[in-house]
Amino acid sequence: MKALRTAKRFLGFMLYFFMALPLTLGGLSLTAVRPWLVNPDSYLELVRDARFEALLEAPELRENAPAAINAGDYALEGPAAVAAVQAALPSAVIVDTAESAITGFFKALDSGATSYALDLSGIKAAADSGSPLFVSTYFSTAANPLGALPAGTLPPSLISSGALDTERGKALAMDEATKLVRARIAEVPASVSLPLEPDGVERGWNGRPMNLIAMQAGLAASSLWLLLAGGGLCIASAFIAEDSWRKRLGRLGGNILGPGIFVLVIGLFPHLINPAGFVRGELQGFSLNQIPALTEYIKFVATRLTGGFLSAGIAAVALGTAFSSAKFVIPARDDEEELEIEG
Repeated sequence: MKALRTAKRFLGFMLYFFMALPLTLGGLSLTAVRPWLVNPDSYLELVRDARFEALLEAPELRENAPAAINAGDYALEGPAAVAAVQAALPSAVIVDTAESAITGFFKALDSGATSYALDLSGIKAAADSGSPLFVSTYFSTAANPLGALPAGTLPPSLISSGALDTERGKALAMDEATKLVRARIAEVPASVSLPLEPDGVERGWNGRPMNLIAMQAGLAASSLWLLLAGGGLCIASAFIAEDSWRKRLGRLGGNILGPGIFVLVIGLFPHLINPAGFVRGELQGFSLNQIPALTEYIKFVATRLTGGFLSAGIAAVALGTAFSSAKFVIPARDDEEELEIEG
């Protein structure tokens, strides 16, 4: 009798671990990401948030910039270059470009296109009109602004020591620098075509429209079926492993609590610990953890993207707890008590 109970519990555990758990966990995860995965409004909200503009305008970007930034054949002083970009390129233009990129990406998916055009005309026009401000900011901030200009750009007399101290010399140098900046901006294309699938990968839809509404409905149906299948197998596992309703309900609660707690932890993580603290290393010489606006924005993005995990985890943990508590609320039969003593 004891061997039979052990075999049934082992079979119930195997059914749960290899089938019910993956399906339930997949269903909860898909339910959590479904609201934003193919919803362009969710991504637009991330770039329209004031924290994104605050990041673009953060003074820590220039304070923590690398000493030198190579821009093609130009060697710019990092802090001065970042300050010049922030002064000359309005953050609103970057936000508009990001919004256009997101909208264009999802429109291309919806129409079945295999690539989409990233519109850079707004940034290009703003950079061109702001080039005098870029140069003036760079010249007033950099320790050696003439060092960024290629050799032979200015006459030797202007490069001599103290040449920038005169109004004429400074005006000539800034005019030449502005011409160089505008020439480089003119080389930037107004739009860039980006593939939606990597080269060498077989086309997944061969030009057929993706239909975002249908995709959202498909994700909803998939998450529902995964949850139904996982929940059904959780029930089957509990019925196989236990002999009484009291223990079956307790086992079922434990089966639901497992994936529920895992999903809940994912949802709680950005609320308890800033994910930016786990970002190590540098990007073009920038120390990421020394920019408060960046860490704040990373936390905001992580919180928004894991909000579904928090909701799904709370629901699953509440349901699992309700079933698990039945084991302690429902009184055990006499034969159950005997079996518990024996086992």
